[in-house]
Amino acid sequence: EIGWQEVLTAGYLEMSTYEIEDKDLKAGFVETQKILYAGKLQSLIENTNCLNIGHFSDKGELQGYMLGYVVKEHKTQDKKIYIRDFIVEEKIRGKKIGSKLITEMLQRIASDPKLRQLPLVMDCRRETSYPIIKKYAKNFGIELVRDEELEDGLVRVEIQLNKAVRALAV
Repeated sequence: EIGWQEVLTAGYLEMSTYEIEDKDLKAGFVETQKILYAGKLQSLIENTNCLNIGHFSDKGELQGYMLGYVVKEHKTQDKKIYIRDFIVEEKIRGKKIGSKLITEMLQRIASDPKLRQLPLVMDCRRETSYPIIKKYAKNFGIELVRDEELEDGLVRVEIQLNKAVRALAV
């Protein structure tokens, strides 16, 4: 689990991943800080697993993360898990760190009776994360039930956990 201590590192990873030119780390810092606090607070209030997950090097350095939290759909008031960020440091990509983060997220969701029935929603980059999610969905025991083109090269996907993932419940 990652918390407020990793805000600067998470901001740096986001900047370097998306090639944001902000030497003061202002761009993603405040947003990431809000998400980390809100996600943790929500999990405490709702008594659910926290969905802010990090991968750390042997030296304790944050190298990748996934941030998720429960949202209510404005029109329907239906609850969904929104995966806000999913980043792996560029120099360690291809070493299955992303797979480990996804597996950890799915295990946390599957082992929580309140979370495991909820669909997941994620805004993916059309050229990078969207093809990866589509390609590996079955490997992770998830099913893409809907996708929608958004602006700025994003695709919003709705993901449902299948029975195999729900069986991970501890």
